[in-house]
Amino acid sequence: MSLAWSTLAIIVLLLPGVLFFIGLFLPKKFSRDVAPASPLAELGAAVLIALAVHGVAFVVLVGGWNTFLPQPDLETLFALLQLPEDDREALHQIEANLMSNAPWVVTYLLGTSLVGALLGWATGFAIVRDKFALRRVARHSWVYDLVSDDRGNLPFAYVLTNVQHQEHVLMYRGSLKAFGLAPDGRFSYLLTGPLCRLQSVISQRA
Repeated sequence: MSLAWSTLAIIVLLLPGVLFFIGLFLPKKFSRDVAPASPLAELGAAVLIALAVHGVAFVVLVGGWNTFLPQPDLETLFALLQLPEDDREALHQIEANLMSNAPWVVTYLLGTSLVGALLGWATGFAIVRDKFALRRVARHSWVYDLVSDDRGNLPFAYVLTNVQHQEHVLMYRGSLKAFGLAPDGRFSYLLTGPLCRLQSVISQRA
């Protein structure tokens, strides 16, 4: 029971890092792969971001300028991560501490999670807009030029299929509205916009 509770507490503390990656892909107009290329690297980044958010929050709360918000009780936090099952008195003290500060605890968790999500959204927005040269960290930076908010930028897609009849091959064309990208950079699907409906043409193979 203690191990399960400790795992749940750690997951809750990692929410700012997890929500960072959720917010990171919100400004993007194309889907990403569901499974990350390196789950261990993404988990490490989530831990690092969560530690940074909690670290800044800790410095703000324990600072001398904080005269309104309660300061964090690290002793209760560490005891909460590993509940003393055999010490009833310690459990009652932890319960009393949490119940008396429940509104502040919930506010802190929601606030740090929101900060993580907003940091991810801001980073994703900077990547899409190519601000501060952040697009260099993207795995496939060229895809951001395909779908944009500029109405003068209208990508047109020609998709050659493997459907063949004698010397003719079926090809689709249309204005590109959205697309999905596989981890290796290949298109998983294409979606055309209403300005030009998807049309099928028969193209003679050279």
